[in-house]
Amino acid sequence: MVLWNEVSNADGQVLAIPKSSPLGGSAVTEAKAGKDDILGLPSYYWFLPEHNAFATIRFSHSHQSIVTLQHYLKSYAENLSGYRLFNKHDKIIGYKKDKTSDKCSWFRFHYSKKLNKGERKNLLDHPEKITALVRNAELPKAVPDRRSSTTKGVDELRNLLSRMVPRGWVDEDDDEVGYTDKIDRMLNDAGVQKVSVEIPFVADQEMLKFLVEEFDENFDEGGFDRVGFKMKNKGTVWLSASSIKADVDLDLTASRTKLPTAVEIMEAVNKRRAFLLNAIEVDDLSSKTG
Repeated sequence: MVLWNEVSNADGQVLAIPKSSPLGGSAVTEAKAGKDDILGLPSYYWFLPEHNAFATIRFSHSHQSIVTLQHYLKSYAENLSGYRLFNKHDKIIGYKKDKTSDKCSWFRFHYSKKLNKGERKNLLDHPEKITALVRNAELPKAVPDRRSSTTKGVDELRNLLSRMVPRGWVDEDDDEVGYTDKIDRMLNDAGVQKVSVEIPFVADQEMLKFLVEEFDENFDEGGFDRVGFKMKNKGTVWLSASSIKADVDLDLTASRTKLPTAVEIMEAVNKRRAFLLNAIEVDDLSSKTG
């Protein structure tokens, strides 16, 4: 499954797909915020129904978002599913396979991350060693878009950064050449600004467990976007390090104007199916008979 997100990628590039694009279409353009354009990047999901599991597939041009997937599945079930059952007020009261069935179900989507339990246990068992909460984030280059209130927030933070770097250790009276202004311009022109925030933090086991569970359910980790805890005599322990993941080369091509389709990605993934299932610790049922 391929979904679309209104975001910019790590290269500061913003892509767009037409609203009128046919199902399965893959043609994209560098966004100019036209009336028919949705600024953003794709997310890819590999579903394994026989294992009751799915995996996110990440490329350099994509954006990982489990929250987007949850919203999509819920919206699809509520607005497009052919199994909806309505009352006389056109309100959904359940789902039936057919009108003659006695069974009525309700839609629910829930998932839990597959984790390296040993690494996660080492963190949860030692809350007393935690000294700080650490958050890394990428601020994408702002793109003019009247629809987005997020842009204003990013611009405000960008302005704050320009006042902080290198203000604070450079006396502007000493800066006859104007180095600080040059740095401001570089900040403004940068495709992505990376920010790391460290906050002194003390937690008991119950609070730590709550935060970790919320991370697993809601946080979309990226290459730089991470959350972790600084621990005594151990450095920073990143929560994403506990996730089961694998790197693999797929026989795919992507260009500035065309991305691989869901069918092309599925064919490439199937060629490496055994390796990927082994990496995420799932048996390959398709290779078994009987």
